Order: sequence, then structure tokens, then C-alpha cells
Amino acid sequence: MVGVSALAAPYRWALGALVVDEIRAVGLYAAGVRAIMAEDPDLAQNLLRRLLRASQDRLATARHRLVELKAFPSDRPAARG
Repeated sequence: MVGVSALAAPYRWALGALVVDEIRAVGLYAAGVRAIMAEDPDLAQNLLRRLLRASQDRLATARHRLVELKAFPSDRPAARG
């Protein structure tokens, strides 16, 4: 999920992404998604519930990774300099 910040005020894209492997991506115009959500509250609720779940999962993964890096600092890649 990239660009989800454009669904909420101030409607600005706050993040980008860089990929290292081939991916399949779908792009949507945030203004169009917001308009559809305004017309269909059930769809809006479903979409927001799914986005929240995905965000929770990603935050949990990031937290676990940070804990691993703190607990096992020798597993970190060597700093480049």
C-alpha cells in the first residue's frame, strides 16, 4: 500500500516505494476513490477496515523486525562507509 495518505485530508501523497523484484501493482486515483467512498458508505467502511488491517499487520511486522535488530545486533548487515 503506497499513497493511502491521499485518501484523507490534506489529500497529499506522503510516501513512495522502491522495489528490488518484479511486482504487479494497481494504481488508483485517490480523488476517484474518495468520490466512490462518499457515494457508498458500506464500501467505504469495508475498504477502510481492510486498509486498517493491512496497516496493523505492517506495523506489527516492522515492530518485530526492530526488536530482532535490537536483540540480535550481530545479525545486522555491516554498515557501508
